[in-house]
Amino acid sequence: MEARKKYMMMQELLCAAVLFGVISAAFLTTVHHMHKAEARFVNEQRALLVLDNTIERVAALDGATAENVEKIFEHEYACSMLEGNKAAKPGVEAKGDALVLFFTDGNGHVIARTTVNTTPRENAGGGE
Repeated sequence: MEARKKYMMMQELLCAAVLFGVISAAFLTTVHHMHKAEARFVNEQRALLVLDNTIERVAALDGATAENVEKIFEHEYACSMLEGNKAAKPGVEAKGDALVLFFTDGNGHVIARTTVNTTPRENAGGGE
């Protein structure tokens, strides 16, 4: 009878250990995914701030050329906490008389984007 009690106790301990392992693995996986989501959110917020600052500075100009917009965008990026961050790479794409300013994540997905209308260089009135 004593051996049977020890056997049952060992089974209960084994089941408890397995259950603890499963719960721990699920908890750690959830925490890992929450950390990754937070990092993506922070990068997106910082990218939006860079784009917003760029738009505000461009709006203050009288006829911004594509060259001026790119310089402002590069300056805002350099002043941000995103510089050197592989999860938020800046990009500029020309589309007619407009520039598309954007940030991509490490996989090439766009995380923030805006379009800025520019003045052709020969018609530009003011500089930065």
